[in-house]
Amino acid sequence: MPDLPADRVRAIESLVTDWLQEEDVPGASVVVFDADGERYAEGFGARNLETNDPATPDTLYGMGSITKSVTGLVVVGMAEAGELSLSDPVDDYVDHYEDAPGDPITIAELLSHTSGMPATGTGILDQALRGTPAGVSDEDDRKRYVRDATELRATDRERFMYYNTGYDILGRVIEAVDGRDYAEYVREEVFEPLGMERSTFHEAEFEGEEDAMTGYEPGEGPPEPAPFPFEELIHPSGGLVSSVRELSRFVRAAMNDGSLDGSRVVPSGTVERCLRERAVRRTCLDGRDQGYGYGWMRQEMADDLEVGHGGSIVVSTAGASYLQDAGLGVVVACNTTADPHPMELGRAVLAVAAGHPPTEEPTYAMKRRCEAVTGTYESYRGELTATVERDGGGLSVTMEGSFGEEELTAFPASLSPDDHEFYTVFGDGARALLEFDLDGDHADLFYTRARLRRVE
Repeated sequence: MPDLPADRVRAIESLVTDWLQEEDVPGASVVVFDADGERYAEGFGARNLETNDPATPDTLYGMGSITKSVTGLVVVGMAEAGELSLSDPVDDYVDHYEDAPGDPITIAELLSHTSGMPATGTGILDQALRGTPAGVSDEDDRKRYVRDATELRATDRERFMYYNTGYDILGRVIEAVDGRDYAEYVREEVFEPLGMERSTFHEAEFEGEEDAMTGYEPGEGPPEPAPFPFEELIHPSGGLVSSVRELSRFVRAAMNDGSLDGSRVVPSGTVERCLRERAVRRTCLDGRDQGYGYGWMRQEMADDLEVGHGGSIVVSTAGASYLQDAGLGVVVACNTTADPHPMELGRAVLAVAAGHPPTEEPTYAMKRRCEAVTGTYESYRGELTATVERDGGGLSVTMEGSFGEEELTAFPASLSPDDHEFYTVFGDGARALLEFDLDGDHADLFYTRARLRRVE
């Protein structure tokens, strides 16, 4: 299979290298592939800062919520095989929700985060990561933990509510149907057929690998090493450890209707059923929806449909996705928490690999349009100054003049990287525009009755 063109490789490597330096990411790994195999694979930075051992495409990382794509594929595959029905009440298999108000929670609702249950589960992660007590050490504790939260279930509306614990309960459903524990089932039915020999959920296997990341928790100063939060209770929602190279084999299987190199891991049609939109996760400024299926996110990008999932386990973050029509996929992972997230960086990499600008990815479009207007502006004779800084997807603006200081938060009017119009809202509800006029090295800011010119 052909490698990516050299100019696209250079653009990808510039993207990733800039991201490492700007976001204080110790190390990262990237693989780009199509349905038949790798097109590009590389490591960047250090998998361990103390030893300066390099990150490689084979470095093991925590993949976080990408595990949901595995769990979702397994559960839907069981439904396709007639072992369960997605419309079954979860209580037919485990009794965690028997006291929940409203209609019985179904397997399909847990898969699509539409059960109405509010987010829970971070307490278990904090307990595993930092030793913060959550009172959950076994399945009986978790059952009480879940039951206590059922009174907060929303039954008066249909809405997407990302619910990690639901996927952990789906892991228990898999165990109830098959008899094997979740990690054993996935190893034997997914990893081994796909040649994912080093992928695991177990600490001992991770610690026995030489090419494995050291995780780092971000903070005010330099990244601090921190242990990976191995915890069996959260295996099905976020416990997968893998390399970008091995995880790309799982994504390639999805691109090939659930099979790879002659090994089928789920019945034909399972992947299509997983990818079908079941709920809207969020809506972008340009009206594009990010949908959610059964363990897979989906959104329009670069005149194509991108499907995949991201994951974060604090000391490790990752993203995996592919473009359906272009037939190109990407997996990115790193050994800390980063913003932009590796899922967003991966989309930008995917756009470049497919011959598009990285600004096809909304985060990079927003970053470009905000950074283009940052700086210090002054009005005539310096009577009014404005300091403009990027703040996430918008701007933080400080106005100073004879009437004192005013702090503004400004939001973009669109996702277009070439549209430099922002707006803020006054206390009386009035909407005020901040219009930036860029002409080469010159930039002017028009705000209410003032015109300010960028001076630095």
